[in-house]
Amino acid sequence: MHPRDMLDSQQLALLTTILDDICRAAGIESQGPEREEIAGLVLHFYGHGYRTADELRAALDEAMQEEQYR
Repeated sequence: MHPRDMLDSQQLALLTTILDDICRAAGIESQGPEREEIAGLVLHFYGHGYRTADELRAALDEAMQEEQYR
């Protein structure tokens, strides 16, 4: 997603809900560097065409699995 691209309220609500769900499931605090990293991934995947909650969650799950094995 390009920095000048803007999210509308529905898009922002979707991304926030997904971020909250992923962090809660992973036991990540509501503030902190881990959450910020995941938020960056959410925006990255959204900017690369992942638009539904299922697509974003699957991409995040895969990215988090890969990170655990590094």
